[in-house]
Amino acid sequence: MKFIILSESLTSARAKYGNLADELEGLDPTPTKKYLDFLCKISKNEEVEDYYAGTNDYDVAWDIVEDAINKFNKINRYLQKKDINQYKDYDEFINAVEKYSTKKEKRNVLKKIHPDSAVIYEDETCIVIYVDSWEASQQYGSGKFCIAREDDDGYWQEYKDNGSIFFYMFKKDDVHRPYVMEMYLDDENNIHLTGWDYGDNQIDGDDLLDYFELDEKIFKKQQYRLPK
Repeated sequence: MKFIILSESLTSARAKYGNLADELEGLDPTPTKKYLDFLCKISKNEEVEDYYAGTNDYDVAWDIVEDAINKFNKINRYLQKKDINQYKDYDEFINAVEKYSTKKEKRNVLKKIHPDSAVIYEDETCIVIYVDSWEASQQYGSGKFCIAREDDDGYWQEYKDNGSIFFYMFKKDDVHRPYVMEMYLDDENNIHLTGWDYGDNQIDGDDLLDYFELDEKIFKKQQYRLPK
C-alpha cells in the first residue's frame, strides 16, 4: 500500500513539476512523499531564494528547508495547520515551524548557557553570548546558520581558521530568532563587524548594532579573543 501511495505522489508531482520532483524528492523524509508537492511549489515560485535573499549559498538555504521539513514532520500534529499544503507560502511555513519547534529552547536557551560560551552583555531587552565551539554554536543556532548545522560541513572551522569569532544575539521577547555577529581582523589588524539575521542573510554590522541599540565597544573589547 505504501508503494502505491508513493507512486501516486511521485506521479502527481512529476506531472505538475517535471524533473523538479525528482530533484527534491530526497528532502521529503516521509515514505509517502506527502511534502513533495509543497517543496516543488516553493522551489518553482523561488520562495526560498526570496526568503533568504542576500545569501550567496542557496545550498545552505535548502539545507535549512530540509531541517524545517524534518521538524514539521515531528511537530505538525501540534500545529494549528497540520497539513503542509495549508501554508500559503514558505514564509508562513518556516515561521510556524520556528515558533513551535523552539518552545523548549525559548524557555531554556537563555538560562542554560553552554560551557563553551559566555554572556558578554545583558540588559532588560537583549542578551549577547560569545561562542567558542561548534557545539555551543549548534545549541544557540541549530537549523538557522551554516556555522550551527547538525550536518556541519566545516563552515565553523573554516571561519575560525580565518580568524573570525562569533556572538549570538537575542531579543528577550523574541528569543527563537537569534542573530549572529562576526568579528574579525583585516590584514592591518583593524577590527570589522558583520552580521546575519535569523534567516542566515548577511547584514551590515552597524545595522545590527542599531537594531539591538548596542555600542560596538561591547564586541570590540573582546578583541583579545581574536587570533593574531
